[in-house]
Amino acid sequence: MRSVTLIAELLLITHLTAALNAQRLVVPASGPIDEPTSMRAVGLPQGARVSIRLSVIDDDGVQWRSQASYRADSLGELDISHPELFTLMTPSDSVGPARRFVRRSLEPVRTSISLVDSIGAVKDSVLVERYFVGAGTRVI
Repeated sequence: MRSVTLIAELLLITHLTAALNAQRLVVPASGPIDEPTSMRAVGLPQGARVSIRLSVIDDDGVQWRSQASYRADSLGELDISHPELFTLMTPSDSVGPARRFVRRSLEPVRTSISLVDSIGAVKDSVLVERYFVGAGTRVI
């Protein structure tokens, strides 16, 4: 019985250690569309080169993307407070005439944000909602 308890404790410690060292994004789940979004990546190897990818689909069904590369600091963290990631998005099918991001409704814009390592593996991904009007606001 003692060995079963010891094994369970070791498994728990291993799981908690892996969770603490996980490479992940720390991003607010939602926020106003006209305010900068603060993002952090934590649990990275010191000096690791990673990319942050954003993806969103407009009301016409066109997928827009943005990507930027960064290097983790000595603590294995990134502080990404660059709103240009949201403003420098391009359509994924960039052939043809210039396009504009189409938004006809006031529904929140759902943006997928991914943390990608130097070989292209997605380490974490979150879905963030950016809203035009606050909760409880009536549009007349």
